Amino acid sequence: RTSRWFAFTLALAVGRVDVDEMLASMSMALFQEWRAFWNVAPFGDERADLRAGVVAAQVFNVHLRRGQRAARPNDYAMRFGNTIQRQTPGQIGATLEYWRRQYEYGLSRKKKRTVDNGKH
Repeated sequence: RTSRWFAFTLALAVGRVDVDEMLASMSMALFQEWRAFWNVAPFGDERADLRAGVVAAQVFNVHLRRGQRAARPNDYAMRFGNTIQRQTPGQIGATLEYWRRQYEYGLSRKKKRTVDNGKH
């Protein structure tokens, strides 16, 4: 990450609105020390997204079936900027087929619960 990006991250963390004013008020040594601290103990929204991704991946992985790929925290991290990946028609079709099967599975479970509860 660039120093400017880190400066904005630090400004948000310490409640400063004017990044340039914050930078002018600290020495380069202090700025570098904050950056070193961030390398050991990251803070900010990106780190919070990763922490949430850890929880989401664990919840997903508890329900894995044999042969399914385990989720990773980064699978759930929000991405900003030019991160859109083009998909082939085959990939799009596979995704649609996956969600169709999930939908049908949910319907079959709902129908089974209704029958099991004596409702028709």
